[in-house]
Amino acid sequence: MNIFQFFSETCEKYPDKTCLKFKKGEAYDGITYSELFRRACELRSELLKARVKPGQRVAILLSNSVNWPVAFFAAVSIQAVAVPIDTQLSPKEMRSILLHSATKMLLTEDKFGVALGAVFTWDTGIKLRFLDRLDVVPSEGGFEDVLRLGAFGTHKLAALFYTSGTTQEHKAVMLTHKNLLSNFNSIEELKIIQSDDCLVSLLPLHHTYPFMVTCLAPFLKGASVCYFSSMAHHELFSCIKENNVTIFVGVPQLFTLIERSVADRLKKYGSAFRWSTDRLLDVCVGLSAVSGRNVCKLFLQGLHNVFGPTLRFMVSGGAKLDPNVARSFTRWGFKIIEGYGLTETSPVVAFNNANTGKFDSVGRALPGVDISIVNSGSDGIGEIAVRGDNVMLGYYRARSLTKQVFLKDWFLTGDMGFKDKAGYLHITGRQNELIVLSSGKKVNPEAVEAE
Repeated sequence: MNIFQFFSETCEKYPDKTCLKFKKGEAYDGITYSELFRRACELRSELLKARVKPGQRVAILLSNSVNWPVAFFAAVSIQAVAVPIDTQLSPKEMRSILLHSATKMLLTEDKFGVALGAVFTWDTGIKLRFLDRLDVVPSEGGFEDVLRLGAFGTHKLAALFYTSGTTQEHKAVMLTHKNLLSNFNSIEELKIIQSDDCLVSLLPLHHTYPFMVTCLAPFLKGASVCYFSSMAHHELFSCIKENNVTIFVGVPQLFTLIERSVADRLKKYGSAFRWSTDRLLDVCVGLSAVSGRNVCKLFLQGLHNVFGPTLRFMVSGGAKLDPNVARSFTRWGFKIIEGYGLTETSPVVAFNNANTGKFDSVGRALPGVDISIVNSGSDGIGEIAVRGDNVMLGYYRARSLTKQVFLKDWFLTGDMGFKDKAGYLHITGRQNELIVLSSGKKVNPEAVEAE
């Protein structure tokens, strides 16, 4: 079963359920799974009218909105290859990616099309569709015969994800339907996302981490996703509370800023207050461990009210989370799990549940994913290698670069680390960033920065 078929089955299972929420005026509006499916089918028809063929590239240059998943599912439904593009790139960089990927159709918005027009003469055969102009009205009637619409194998290429926007060296990661569905199935097996969950979409969807966790996985599972219109913190917390968000997905920088904000507020109350608060938290942590109840949440009810009563847990990914930040959130009664992965691995490789208490680890390998440490030293530290159905086909139009990152069927991540006796993965740095001293000793610059 390919991605579109999987998505179609979910839409048929939850036709009247709200899958996407977005702010319209002063309140949040939403569309159902049946509406999202119909919009994708309408756009699919537009792509077919424009004679986009299987295997051809359909670029997605859109901000986070309803149109983003519509564009993706429409593209993969006709066996086209989706090419998500960073909206923060310069027009020159966007143009370079469009040409490098041999894009045939660009799905975008007016504001990006105007910017591209200054550096692009549309004589290359690339066709444009402005989705904010396209009148895609949900049609009447039931579901179409989706097996007829999208019956093709999972070995087909689904997307090209660019890990670099420079014109010097493109790294376009080729991910198949099998790669992406394999990663979804691994997340599904761990029961991380439930059909009654609501996630807030904060990170741009051209990255595989937010694409998988706040787009593909929720829409294949039958969950809901909420978009909000600004980056203001009050808007974010308002979105979380108004929409009963249960999973908050972010990056380490965001969690560090929140932790620092809470710490700065505590400083205003003086050292005596902070000392007594710490001691009370010590007691709460101990009571929580013994009773199995979240006593810390009861003690810090005011802080938890900021995130609303329905929040189940937080997810951090995209970079290494400071263990001290993870400890703080856990100490405050929040559940925060850290993920590790790369674009080349579709992307998630490991997840760490905060209940384990291994704050300096990124967790164990996902089901169906193998992790090995190669060329390790006496300290057990070596390069992290990954194997599984989630590993990419290779880099597009970069055969030599692809060969460099594979050791037989193992993908060499370039990250350094080790596995402890319990199988938990620990990241120590990047291989190409190590400082080699005259003595031959290798120093991780992250350790120096931390000091």
